[in-house]
Parts: sequence; C-alpha cells; structure tokens
Amino acid sequence: MRPLAQRSDARRGAATVEFALIIPVLVMILMFSMYLTELVRAKLKLQEFARYTVWEMTSYTLSDFANAKHDEAFTDAQREMMEEAVERYKDLDSVESNAPPGNFVARYSEVQGTVHNKEVPFFEQGLVLGNDAGGLGSSVVGAVNAGANQLLGNVWDFNTKGWVQSEVSMKFNDVLIPQSYLDQGGQGGFFKVDPLGGKNIRSLALQSRFSMYADPWAMDDGADATIRGRRAGAHRSGPENMPHGLYKQVDRMVFLGLRSELEEAVGGIGQFRQFLQSFSPAFLGTFVVSHNYGPSPSGDSASTWGRECIGEDTGIESYPAQAEGGLNNLNKFSQIDWPRPTCFETAPFRDQPYDKSQYIQIFKARGDHFMGCKNAQATDPSAPKSDEGTKGDESKAYAIDCE
Repeated sequence: MRPLAQRSDARRGAATVEFALIIPVLVMILMFSMYLTELVRAKLKLQEFARYTVWEMTSYTLSDFANAKHDEAFTDAQREMMEEAVERYKDLDSVESNAPPGNFVARYSEVQGTVHNKEVPFFEQGLVLGNDAGGLGSSVVGAVNAGANQLLGNVWDFNTKGWVQSEVSMKFNDVLIPQSYLDQGGQGGFFKVDPLGGKNIRSLALQSRFSMYADPWAMDDGADATIRGRRAGAHRSGPENMPHGLYKQVDRMVFLGLRSELEEAVGGIGQFRQFLQSFSPAFLGTFVVSHNYGPSPSGDSASTWGRECIGEDTGIESYPAQAEGGLNNLNKFSQIDWPRPTCFETAPFRDQPYDKSQYIQIFKARGDHFMGCKNAQATDPSAPKSDEGTKGDESKAYAIDCE
C-alpha cells in the first residue's frame, strides 16, 4: 500500500492534467460566447437600421399630387433619407456619430441599404380571401386590383405605391476567434476536428428587411386651396392663376379622367371651353376649396382672408372660434349670386356634427402646437410636466416640459 502523501500527490497531478486538458475547450467556449453575443447584437442593430429607414420615409411627402411625379418624389426622399441613415448606422451604434466600427470581438464593414416603393393592391388578398392565395377567388381579386390600379394610376394619376420595403446588409468580420485553433494540422495539435466545423467565419454577410405602408396622405406644404379672382382652387401663397396641388389632382379626375381625351377627340372643344370661362362660370370646370382649421385671419390680412361667416345671413349662426378659418365665405366673390348659404365648411368628408367629427377631435387633441406641446423635443407629450415620465431617470435634469 502506498503512503497517504503519495496518493494525495497523484490526485493533484491528475487534477492538473485534467485542468490542462479542459482549458482549451473552456477558452473556445468563452470566445464563442463573446462572438455569438456580439453577432446577435449586430443582427439586432441591423434590424433596427431596416426599421429606421422605413419609418423615416413616413416623414417625407412621397406623393406629388400637383404634377403626378410620384416616383421622382420617392427618389428624392429615398436619397436624402438613406444618406442620413447610412451615416447614422455605419458603425451600428446609432448614438455616437464617430464610434469605432466594431470592437475587439468583430469589425463591421460594407454597411449599406436600399429602399423600394412597391405597388399597393386595391384589395388585400389576405383580408378578402384569408390565407388562401390560390383558386378562382385569387384570380378575381388579382384582376380587380389590376383594373383598379390602372384607373387610379394611369388615368387619374394617383400614387398607387406606398408599400415601402427596406433591405439592409453588412459584413460581420471576426477578430477574436482564430481560424486554426490547436488542431492537428498545426504545431502542438490538439483537436482532431476543426473547432469551427470546417466553416470560414472570418467574414459573415448579414441581411435584414422591413416593410410597411409609409406614404402619408398630405400635400406638399399644406397651404389653403381657396377662391381667388375667378379661380376656385388657387394656392393661397401664390399668384391668383397658380393652381393648388389638390386642385390639379381633382381636375385630373373630372369626368372620370376622360375630359382631356374628349377634348382631343372633339377638335376645338378645349379652346371653346377656355373662351367661355373668360366671361362665364366654368360649368365643366373643377371647383376645389380646402382651408385649414384655425382662427379667422385678422389684422392686415382680414379683408382678404377673413371668413366673416358668423351671422344670420350666412347660414352659420355659431361656430368655434378656434376653427373658423376652415370656413369659406362665398359673399367675398362677386361672381357668386346664389343667396344662401354663403358659408360652408371646407373640411373633406365631414358628415357628422362638428363636435363628433374626427377632424375636430384631432384638432382639439393637437391644439395650437404639435402633439399639444408648446416646447419642442418635449420628454412626455401626454403630460404638461415631465416629472412623471422621468421619475427615477438620470436624464431628469435635462428633461423638457410639454408646457
């Protein structure tokens, strides 16, 4: 029998050998844990990049109602947005503008992205047919969509696109994990099998995509389309003969968009119509008036733009003062000889009493300031003060109150 001291030394020696054998595996596990953690983080930031690009497109006007050059409007917005987005996410940081493009685990390169504007179907097949995309029903819906978009896009010049999809990509370049690690092919070989499974992970190509409806229903500048001189639909901020973008869009839809074709088919009818308009109402013309809600203009502009609509003879005996600017007064134009009502509201599609109108609810919620806040970059737009929204937050000292 061996002495107790010899048995203890043998156990310590065996533990040392076992530890020496397991250390390479533990080191590889640690490195892979750090590598995979960084890979997941990079993938999440790439997804954030894809979402950011599409959401940013919602802040641009993607439809050119005035000239029907919708693709050009999208191209301009895409170029401006993507330059800013790539600059923000080239280091996958999105916070610090000059952060290093990676760390001791991996480097990022070739961060780039594209945005596509796809056509929106008139009927969504998933809503009409459920999950069944085949059969007669799908063919019928497809034919209806093709015909509807042909009418909306090619005849009326509406923007039939607006399904915006972003595709972003990058290279994830490994720095931490060696391609050859104690394998038998090298000096001091240890592993019979390549620890990387025979794969080259020195540079991985990552991709992400995101899509959503992003086209806002908004005019280029939101100015009033009003009556000026003999024109209904004039741009308030331009000369009297300058038509508003909304007027141009509606004018393209007159007689189902076939008026220009009729004028071309019947020689001289267009010139005759323009001749009549010089001294009589344009019976075949387009009447468009649209005013923003707001107080009735006062001061120097009151004589030209003041509504003066509240009274027994105008057809409107009372109206909220903060929204009176949305009215139009026909009495201000000598060409109109119809006695009553002389005032009407120009908000489109309002078929409910004033207090129940969705337009009014939004107007009241906003107030005179965006999202109801008097101060830009407010921390909590839902509350006058920022105390509740920043409770326990380190940024409380820099918080901006809504009012």
